[in-house]
This record gives sequence, structure tokens and C-alpha cells, in this order.
Amino acid sequence: MKKGAVPIPYIIGLILGIIIVGLLGYWFFVLGGRLPGVITEQECNKRKTEYCTKWSVWGYAEDRKPGGGWNDYAPGCKEIGIDVPDKTECIRLFVGLKPIGELCEANGECASGFCNPETKKCDTPP
Repeated sequence: MKKGAVPIPYIIGLILGIIIVGLLGYWFFVLGGRLPGVITEQECNKRKTEYCTKWSVWGYAEDRKPGGGWNDYAPGCKEIGIDVPDKTECIRLFVGLKPIGELCEANGECASGFCNPETKKCDTPP
């Protein structure tokens, strides 16, 4: 090998090392160190908020619950003590936001995001 030449195996090793460090960094920072299949209380609370948001658009109708029910929507949450939220709990999550059918003055008052100007009631978005 000539003086000042860089051997190919060292370059390949350096590239592989950078890739491995990049993957470990991604796992640590982006995934937050969570292991696949492990559910956390924070994740369940996030899913509860999403569940209530989607359900509120339909005025909390019993036959319109998102994802076919809580166990389908948030698998594993019941096992760690976070059960399906009821209508009262969902409304409490959105303090000040009204369900479909209640009187309103502006879109920002309704959980569905739409205040019907003709009826002055929260309604499903057109």
C-alpha cells in the first residue's frame, strides 16, 4: 500500500459504524426507548383523547364509537388500568366544547368543530 492511501476495509468499516450509530440514535431519540409491543400510560391517554375526539364528532352516539370499541382502538390499555371512556369522561376532556345538538354561537365551541348557523346548534361538519 502506498503512503497516504486509505485502505478500503477501513472505509467500509467507517460507513457501517456510521449506519449503526444512526440507527441507535433513531431508536433512542425518536422511539423514546420504547420496545415494540409495550404499551405505556401516556400512549393510552393519547389514544383516549383521540378516541373521544372521533366519538364527539358523532355526538357520542353509542353505535358510532371509533374502531369498533375500546379494545380494538387501544389494545393493551385495559390491562394497565385505562378503560373505555364514557360520554361524561370524554366531555370532561374537552372542557368548554359542546357535543352535537347543543346550542352554540361559533365553531370553536363545538367538539365537532362546526356550529350550524341556521339552527345555532353543534352539528356534524358538512
